[in-house]
Amino acid sequence: MVHRSDNCPSVEILKEELMLSNELEMINEISYKQCVKTDHTESNTIITSVDEFVENLVAKLSTLCTHHFFTEAQSKYFSKTKDELSEGTANILADFSENYTCIMQDAIQSVHWKKEQVIIHPFLAYVKDTANDKLKPIPMVSDSTTTFTATLGSKTIPLTLQNEQYVACTYGINWWIGKIVECYDEYNDYKIMFMHPHGPSASSYMWPKPWDACWIPYENCVCSFNQHRENI
Repeated sequence: MVHRSDNCPSVEILKEELMLSNELEMINEISYKQCVKTDHTESNTIITSVDEFVENLVAKLSTLCTHHFFTEAQSKYFSKTKDELSEGTANILADFSENYTCIMQDAIQSVHWKKEQVIIHPFLAYVKDTANDKLKPIPMVSDSTTTFTATLGSKTIPLTLQNEQYVACTYGINWWIGKIVECYDEYNDYKIMFMHPHGPSASSYMWPKPWDACWIPYENCVCSFNQHRENI
């Protein structure tokens, strides 16, 4: 179970520090903007009381700390497995994080145009071949804002998502396995509850405690699959 170190300040101490700050003592309401899409392209203006603002801020900071810990742990695990890659095995890295509105720029890894959209998702396979490490690039292309397709040979594979479905997706530069628990059809985003690797070889995945979940855009969902038992 994930918990804070005894050396970390408690949530109540953080609340007190915020409430006693000079900036908040002199106001009754706070106006701020909050993103309504995971790609940060749209936001809403929210007006709330100081007490409610502090409560929401502390709750979101707590969730952020937990997810940051899991992300760092998985990143270190991936580096370790890549360094210890054995012959005949491969590690797949979905190496992209954001979509960008632009004409063309070589430095970015995802490109899209409005209203006709083209997204290029590069994957990288780390393969051990005899004594050498090889990198194999695997591109996936979408040509619209609502349909994502991958190609396998000459066949096109559409991806249809729904609640309770298990998916592999990317968050930051890391890939995750999880279950869709909520769909936001208006913005084509999905709230995914992530599973975490379990055991020294990470051959199985288990649900962490507390739950680890966040909103993921449709474009970051790589594939879907069926669950056959409680631990995958």
